[in-house]
Amino acid sequence: MTFNTTGYIAFGIIMYFTIFHLGHIFHKHGRVYMIDLFKKDEHLVDSINNLLLLGYYLLNLGYATWSIIQWPEIRSLAGVFELVAKQSGMMIIMLGCIHYFNMFGLVIYSHFQSKDSEESTSKSIHV
Repeated sequence: MTFNTTGYIAFGIIMYFTIFHLGHIFHKHGRVYMIDLFKKDEHLVDSINNLLLLGYYLLNLGYATWSIIQWPEIRSLAGVFELVAKQSGMMIIMLGCIHYFNMFGLVIYSHFQSKDSEESTSKSIHV
């Protein structure tokens, strides 16, 4: 008897709550920072935020599905806990890396936005 089905169910429940709960939190709270970053253009912020959420869901669901396919045969309940913990941990590390990568991208974008606004302000003063 294998315990793969038990592992799939446990991993699925953990990933469901992790992916969808964190996605909702990022979507809701990230909007505030993006409004400031995109100069209060709420329509643009909502569009970008929704696209980021969609990409987040697709990437994470795809990775979770792909990782299940790679699982070996599980022969004990201890093996279920070990594999589910390992796969869940990898998924959470990946989510953290993606989050920091996105934050880094937004910081770089805001840096260039502030440089552009400073240059246009200095040009208008000298004209």
